[in-house]
Amino acid sequence: MSNRINHEEFLKRSEKALETIEIISDNKYETKKTIFKCKCKKCEHEYEVKAESLMDGHGCRKCAKSYVPTHEEFVENIRKINPNVKI
Repeated sequence: MSNRINHEEFLKRSEKALETIEIISDNKYETKKTIFKCKCKKCEHEYEVKAESLMDGHGCRKCAKSYVPTHEEFVENIRKINPNVKI
C-alpha cells in the first residue's frame, strides 16, 4: 500500500494554511518536497514553501515574525528608517 497522496488530498491537508495564504504557482503536488509559490492574503508577501510546511499548517513567515530578510531587503529597511546610515 502506497503512502502517496494526490493533489486534492494535499489541498485538503493544507486547509489551515490556505485560510491565510494562496498558492499562486501552477504546479501540482508530487511529494512533500514539492515547492509552491505562495502569496499571503494579509500582507501580500510572496514566497516559496515546501508542500510539507503547508500540510503542517504553516502560513506566512513575515506575518508570524519569523521571516529573515535578504541582505538587500535589510539595507532597504534601514534606509527607510535612517537614510544617513551606511551599511
